[in-house]
Amino acid sequence: MRHVVTTVIVANTAALGYGLAFGEGEWLEWAHVGFTVFFVGELFIRWRRARGRGWRDGWLLFDTAVVAIGVLPIVAGDSTLLRSLRIARLARFARLAHGVRALRHVSLLRMVDVLRRSA
Repeated sequence: MRHVVTTVIVANTAALGYGLAFGEGEWLEWAHVGFTVFFVGELFIRWRRARGRGWRDGWLLFDTAVVAIGVLPIVAGDSTLLRSLRIARLARFARLAHGVRALRHVSLLRMVDVLRRSA
């Protein structure tokens, strides 16, 4: 399961980068919905496995906050501000990259700088 989640996080990051570089199309909007549904399902499984201990797991709380931010544009309506909150999903990639030796040089600050320039 962990490898599947890692693959989806990387694919989500690539889709976010593509959207920033080339603009968002309808297919990309559907991809964002698909990623969000996947992440909500993943969190559901993780919270069920935690059986009440999830409130003590900092990473589970962090991931829940990031996914909740990603759900806002879907449930609260489409606005530029809410769509821009999708960038928060990069935090999951940054967390993943921190654990992978080859990706440690990719910092969240670099990602934020790229996003700032593209805005």
